[in-house]
Amino acid sequence: MGKLSTFKIVFSKNKDKYRPCDVVEGHVAIEIKDGIKVKGIYLECVGEASVGWSESQPTTSEKNRRNHIRYYKANETYFRYERELMKRSTERRGSISVNEGSYMYPFSFRLPPHIPSSFEGPLGHVRYWVTGTVEKTWGSDHVSRVELRVTNPLDLNLERDAVISQTDSSEAILCCLCCRTGPITCVFSLDHAGYVPGEFIHILGEIVNTSTRKIGSTSARLLMHSEYTAESKTKSHTECISEVKRGSIKPGGRDRWEGDSLLVPDTPTSYLRGCSIINVSYWVELVVHPSGPAFNLKVPLKVILGTVPLRKPGEPSPGPSGLCPLKPHLAGMSTLPRKSLPASAFCKQHLPNVPENPEESTKASPILDKYAIDREAGVDTTREPALTNGSSNNHRTEIISSGVQTIQEPHVHHADQIMGRYGRSKRRVSSHQ
Repeated sequence: MGKLSTFKIVFSKNKDKYRPCDVVEGHVAIEIKDGIKVKGIYLECVGEASVGWSESQPTTSEKNRRNHIRYYKANETYFRYERELMKRSTERRGSISVNEGSYMYPFSFRLPPHIPSSFEGPLGHVRYWVTGTVEKTWGSDHVSRVELRVTNPLDLNLERDAVISQTDSSEAILCCLCCRTGPITCVFSLDHAGYVPGEFIHILGEIVNTSTRKIGSTSARLLMHSEYTAESKTKSHTECISEVKRGSIKPGGRDRWEGDSLLVPDTPTSYLRGCSIINVSYWVELVVHPSGPAFNLKVPLKVILGTVPLRKPGEPSPGPSGLCPLKPHLAGMSTLPRKSLPASAFCKQHLPNVPENPEESTKASPILDKYAIDREAGVDTTREPALTNGSSNNHRTEIISSGVQTIQEPHVHHADQIMGRYGRSKRRVSSHQ
């Protein structure tokens, strides 16, 4: 009986970080011993967001006053690309014999524009992954899944509030038994509000303790505040992602923050643009921790975390980035049958040669001419043009070299958002390491 000894997905150059409009390239590597029988081999690429939580709510019934659990859920699908690597058998009990050997199936697809950055939170997430499946004639299918990370660029130079300095203050009056003491005053400032991962947030502040109680410690914290929306209800979560602490302050004393800094870790950008069910914001707060029973005194300031740092005065502006290139090969590409993989993926060998001269590319492409006309007419050109059906050369070639077979699939079309699922019955699935 045959065995599937290797089944894995490999990205080109071992790359796993991408931006919207990037081309994701790689191959599915399969190694078989003694030959096996399968119903089909296919690839699926998915980008989606999901949130969910549960709450205990009292019942309105007089007979049953027990609480019941209500679940809140919401999902967004940004794209779903599916592709058959080996055509599945159409017969009810049909199978395909795969001989012993090593097989390599290349794939390539372009990420749509305006998709949100990858995100992991306690109540929701934004994830992107590629899944390969070997559908067996019996038993559990073999599945290999690899996640990829997407970062939607956020240029701080385009955010008006990123360059604005901020200052705020607050005070608290502590009580000692029945006697009121003097106030504790905290003043906190930031010279600007925009930062990128790897930069330092310089803390400027002063705490004045005119009370008769000792201040145990002070701290500066960078907080990530995430909001999740499902079924018209919003739930939030706040966590500290960077912190620096200082010591105590005696009664009548003061402490000035001048040389301390917070390191901005690798974290998703502010706003999580492109996602309507999750929102992310960041705050820096200076916190005073009084000794004894008392509430902490907090002074928060909002900051913006992006991917492109603020330019210094006089520094030239870079060219546009993060935009989808306009490809002249999008016109006239065909679609596969409905139950076949809508081929947003296509072989690396079939990637077209785009002219280096933009003028030549524009002249040779009716699609680019349409974009130019639409821009003049005020039409939104950030979406991909509609594709038209046409003929396709449905052939496949096996190139055998050094015992490795590279399967070249026919040229297929690009699509931004293709929804669909294979119309096969649900089966047990086991992950193949």
